[in-house]
Parts: sequence; C-alpha cells; structure tokens
Amino acid sequence: TTLFRSPTTAVQSRRMADPPQLSPLSGAYLLIVLGEPFSEEHKQLIKNKIIQGLVSWDVSEIPVDISRELTVLTDCAPPGEEARGGERLIQFATENLVTEVLIHPQVNTLQQCMKNMLASFTKHRHIIHAGYTFAGQGSWILQDGTFSFDEFVGVFEEYDVQRVIRSYENSITTHLHCCQRGDWTQDNISKQPFAKLCQVSVNPESCIKETETINKFVNYLEPFLQPQSIQERLPPSDVVGNIRFSHPTLYVFPGGQGDSALFGINGFNMLIDGGFSRKACFWDFTRHLDRLDAIHITRLN
Repeated sequence: TTLFRSPTTAVQSRRMADPPQLSPLSGAYLLIVLGEPFSEEHKQLIKNKIIQGLVSWDVSEIPVDISRELTVLTDCAPPGEEARGGERLIQFATENLVTEVLIHPQVNTLQQCMKNMLASFTKHRHIIHAGYTFAGQGSWILQDGTFSFDEFVGVFEEYDVQRVIRSYENSITTHLHCCQRGDWTQDNISKQPFAKLCQVSVNPESCIKETETINKFVNYLEPFLQPQSIQERLPPSDVVGNIRFSHPTLYVFPGGQGDSALFGINGFNMLIDGGFSRKACFWDFTRHLDRLDAIHITRLN
C-alpha cells in the first residue's frame, strides 16, 4: 500500500457526469534537502540541522510514529541513485511515510520533488533544508543554481498543489526547517495566500528528545556527506610547461548560472567570475597557466 492513491474510479451504477472523488488524507511526507559539505565542520552542522528538524516531529499531532518509520528505513539502508554532478536521490515509502532525501540536488530535481510532496494526499509534510544559503535573501544554494523563497511560494501555486490544499482546507500541516534569512520567516509565510489553506510552521520547537533511532538515521546518511579537499576539487596539471599569451586573448567557459571568462595578454592574466558548478568550469584550462594576476567577481551567485 502506498500513499500515492489515484482518485477513486466511478462504479458502474454512478452517472458518468459525477466528478471523481479525491483520496482521503493519510500519513506524512518527509523531504530532506542536503548540501555537499566543504569541510568536516560543515558536515557536523548539516547533521545537527537534520536532528533539529526531526525532533520537532510532534507525535501528538502528526499521525505517524517517526521513530518506527526511521528504523525501517535505516534497516533497509537504500543507497539511492547518483545522477549528474554528484546529485543523489534516496526515496523510500511505507504505508505511513514517504521519505525523500536529496543530496546536493539540481534545481529541477528539488522543484519536482517539492511539487510531488505538496500535491500528495498526506496530512503532514516535513521539510528540512540542511545546506548552504545566501546570507542576504536566504536562497538555498544548490548544485546548478539557487532556490529562492519566491520559487518556494510558486510551487504552492501549481494546479495539482492548489487542488489538494483547497479540497482539504485547514487539514494539512507543514513544518519547514531552514535558515531564517531574508523572506524565510514565519511572519512572511503567514502573509502568503497558501497560509490560509494549510498550516505552515517555520522552525517549530523541539517536541521529542534526540533518540538513538534519529542518530542511526543520521549516521546512515553520513557516508553520502563526505567533503572533498581542495586538491580533489582542483587537481594539478600533469603537463610540463605553461600557457602564456603573446596577444590579447579571451576564453569563455560555460558555468551554469553564470559563465566564467579568462582574459590574457602578455604578462597579465585575469579571471572573471568562476561559474556555478560543483567542479570549477575554468580549471582544466586555467591550471596550465603559470599564474593568475587578478580575479574579478561580478556577483556572488
């Protein structure tokens, strides 16, 4: 039995004009979004944020035993699937809980998983973002771009999501755990149209104690959160000799949401931006230079 029930089909005696009935709400949906840590210290912060998100699971209001469900998941220990750029998606479903863990996801993956969760026939949705955010607007930093508060609000405006939350007005609860920067606050959430249809709480307080079950779940995820050293991210060149420019030269490297460019002239090399990707788009070429004289950053994303 899964939580993704299709609308009830009409029996033969029902008139063809009758609209299909929506599935009843049941169970919960857990979506965990994790960044790729750059250090052991950051990995520990990510683990702490996962725990912080899980201990707010209010067992008196959420009709799912989170300890039992996490035990089943941890015992199975699904490795998930690794995709482009180190993205990993772990999906696991029982009769009571759907769990999705996104590790270093791409923007499209997160948007689709967020839509699937908000459009599901579940009574409670639990979102934990444990990764990097921009200090100003608080946008989540993903593998190939960012996920802003406006994009989060936009998912609620999708037809399938609206269909569910309007049909079950004031019956759905959502807990959102993230860094409270920019618009990611309870006050701002309360001003959104969807807040009138379902209850959304930002970083609610702890309701249960940190248990051995939660620690085992975090330990199960830990092998997927190994930081790479700077030497692994930027391997040295194995070619003898360096590239030097005798005439003004410009190279442009595709770098996701923001290209990278290298300007070179005799005696002077300047890198403009670094792109937005897990692996530096400029490095395979730039590592053959004898030096960089300047790096010019035009924007932080």
